Amino acid sequence: LGKWVKIVRENNPLEDKLPILLIAAKCDLEEFSMVGDILAKKAHEKMGLTEYVKTSSKTGLNVELSINTLVKNILKQKES
Repeated sequence: LGKWVKIVRENNPLEDKLPILLIAAKCDLEEFSMVGDILAKKAHEKMGLTEYVKTSSKTGLNVELSINTLVKNILKQKES
């Protein structure tokens, strides 16, 4: 994850203002999860990511929320 965040931050025109969400997909399959909630939240905080959202496209859990959160943060950065 750290490698991807570094690549995104180094190659974007907004410098440090680019909102980056950590999205945990397939939350309907939590029993098979390789990364727990605590570890994901720690990574979110350590890397200074905008949000951490758990989603499931199967159940629809937080799919719209994650998109709305990203758009809201992009618009907020555009205004500042």
